Amino acid sequence: MQVFASRYTTGTLGTTLTILNGLPVRVFGVVIGNAVAGAVTVSLKEADGTVIASFTLVQDSSFYFNTPFLADKGLTITAGSPSASIRVTVFHSQASS
Repeated sequence: MQVFASRYTTGTLGTTLTILNGLPVRVFGVVIGNAVAGAVTVSLKEADGTVIASFTLVQDSSFYFNTPFLADKGLTITAGSPSASIRVTVFHSQASS
């Protein structure tokens, strides 16, 4: 059975990107692009700060994280400095609580 995300959220990581804060979220994939910044570490975290995944993107690169997971109380995505040019798209749906 093929599963498709019912929502997507896109943004720039000049600040923390939060998805469904306090609610369970099923994540199907995350696309991250670093067009102009130097090397930047990006972290996917649960609302309580638990790190789900962390990776470093070099300049002019992109990354597709395609391992589905459940974030129990929402998802936050953060990036180290410089982060204003980091673009993120998250494919997700709200999970049943």
